[in-house]
Amino acid sequence: SVKMKLEDLLKVPQWKSIISALQPTEFVAILNTVMLDFDKVDVVNVLARNVNAFTCFYAVVVLRSVSNWLRIQIVQTMIPCIVDLRESKSVLLNELSDWERISTEQDFEKALM
Repeated sequence: SVKMKLEDLLKVPQWKSIISALQPTEFVAILNTVMLDFDKVDVVNVLARNVNAFTCFYAVVVLRSVSNWLRIQIVQTMIPCIVDLRESKSVLLNELSDWERISTEQDFEKALM
């Protein structure tokens, strides 16, 4: 799977430094190579945990690239990885529908505790 391949690459210092420096467009390009939408949540999890400056803006770029039915799960996966959540959560919240906001409210609260 793509997730396992990424985890293997992260064990190699050169690849870890490349992955940690990914820009949002590069992150999305990798995500777009994942054939099955079901696997995208795992890939987002691995990448978001390893990117150096995974910000709310970064999360919005990723969110805009996924299928509507995956958005809640993707947001829930990204929230714990966002480095500027406290200061910039409105950037991400403004991107969400009312239902997505309600569905992720507890995830935001937990991350901000």
